[in-house]
Amino acid sequence: MRSKTTYLLLGVLAALFLASPLSAQKAGQITKATATAAFVDQPPGRPNLKVNEIVAAPGTKINWRDALVTKSGGRIRAQLNDGSILSIGQDTKLVVEKHDEKTQQ
Repeated sequence: MRSKTTYLLLGVLAALFLASPLSAQKAGQITKATATAAFVDQPPGRPNLKVNEIVAAPGTKINWRDALVTKSGGRIRAQLNDGSILSIGQDTKLVVEKHDEKTQQ
């Protein structure tokens, strides 16, 4: 018969697994951005959680499924892992669904 401690430990491990987001795959990083009108929206690790909005700044990491969002007057320049450059103008939302460095898609 298993002890209460074993069941408690299994419950805690299950809760930690469900609470942590899946490992995000890196797609690139921001190289330039306007200070107040550009954001990176990172999807939550689980459904029904709020999107994590980060002000875009040089060095901000971009992962698969992140959305690059600019408002009026906003601009973002990003470099993908394969060296490709993305330049995004104002009032734009671009979602990085997947970036495969080997096939450049």
